[in-house]
Amino acid sequence: MKKLFNILSLFALFFVASSCEEHQNKTYVGNADKFTFLSFDESTFNLEVPINGETELIIPLKASATSPVDRQFGIVLIEEESTANPLTYNLPATVTIPANEYIGNLVIAGQDLDLVDQTTKSFVFEIVNLSDNEFMDNNKIKVDVFEVCPLFAPFEGSYVFSQVVEGDFGPSFAPGTVLQLGKSSEYGRYIEGNYIPEAISGFNLRISFTLSCNQVVVNSLETSLTCTGGEPYLALGPASVNATYDEYDDSEIMVTYTENTNSACGAGPKQVTFKLTKQQ
Repeated sequence: MKKLFNILSLFALFFVASSCEEHQNKTYVGNADKFTFLSFDESTFNLEVPINGETELIIPLKASATSPVDRQFGIVLIEEESTANPLTYNLPATVTIPANEYIGNLVIAGQDLDLVDQTTKSFVFEIVNLSDNEFMDNNKIKVDVFEVCPLFAPFEGSYVFSQVVEGDFGPSFAPGTVLQLGKSSEYGRYIEGNYIPEAISGFNLRISFTLSCNQVVVNSLETSLTCTGGEPYLALGPASVNATYDEYDDSEIMVTYTENTNSACGAGPKQVTFKLTKQQ
């Protein structure tokens, strides 16, 4: 079993701390010589389209400083990186952060039209028209589009973890561990705990997935775990064949994901499966 290390850049820590401090303690009003940092919470979002229905995805664009006037930014679809049918979503041409506000909401509408299914398709857009004093760490955003169906059970609460198919680095979590199944959206769920405890201790990781019309679709995630020798970070991704669930029964949930999508530590991607059994 290969040894994993948790590496977090000191520069990243400094940068995040500086950004938070600036956001909380300083407000720049109409001061043109001050820089403003713009950001999204994530680089990938889910547009969960109800079967035969419509929905909206609200993505906040955040600024580290206010302005006395509205700030409008352009939104450009990157067609060569997009596979979702344009009829299934409505991407606005602009997003506005109102005057004296830190946040502006980008609203994307989605509709089924019998064109969306459980197979995830995506579109990618970028933010443009930034001024010389405005910058972003990542102005390119990916939105995954897929179909979701009604749930007739909560799919929340305390669950006991058990490994079914183990990865190359050991069990995903310690067998018998009680994990909380949290709710990130109407169809989004997550668990969080000490990840791969046999290979590394004390590393807390959140694994998120979507309940998508009887399929458990795990979200992509790059961790800060790596091996020696400058290899890439350990990353997770959706399974080649997703586990399924019963929309009427949340007593047991199977989750399958691809471990090590970046082929870190000299090992290749592997399909990993675990079971969550609800505590009564």
